[in-house]
Amino acid sequence: MRCTPYTYLRFSIPHDVSYISHYLDWQSSEIWIDPIGTDKTRVTWKLSYDRKLDPAWYFGPMQKYAVWLAAKVLVDHVVRNSSPKIRQTHPK
Repeated sequence: MRCTPYTYLRFSIPHDVSYISHYLDWQSSEIWIDPIGTDKTRVTWKLSYDRKLDPAWYFGPMQKYAVWLAAKVLVDHVVRNSSPKIRQTHPK
């Protein structure tokens, strides 16, 4: 884990034995925490992975959505517990 105080965290995933590892390889998790006002903070959570399933046109969008849901769970459990005002956006 690499950390810059209050603004950036990066986790590397050296080995994954979870069920989802049959379908994708987690690479890293990066978190940016940016104050944007006196009572607001923007949290950006990026999950990097390599897709193991083909064809990409079929599995790519499903895996992107599944990873977005995983990030949402992380935000819900980690960030929401410390701040009730959170707006989430779906990846484009």
